[in-house]
Amino acid sequence: KATPEEELAKIGECAPKLKKIDLGWCREANDWTVKALLVKCTALEEVKVWGCQRVTERCPRKVRAAVV
Repeated sequence: KATPEEELAKIGECAPKLKKIDLGWCREANDWTVKALLVKCTALEEVKVWGCQRVTERCPRKVRAAVV
């Protein structure tokens, strides 16, 4: 059973200290879902979206600064 988009958007509100999440093959995940996670989960290091057909190349990204 698919998780509704509205519920996916609530993940960031419920887990603001989230560091990693695997949304792989979650058919309701989209660019807006990822953006909401990036905005609300400031410690987020990794988001896996393999197989999420609604996540596009225009999906927001968080770029980590290189450690010298």
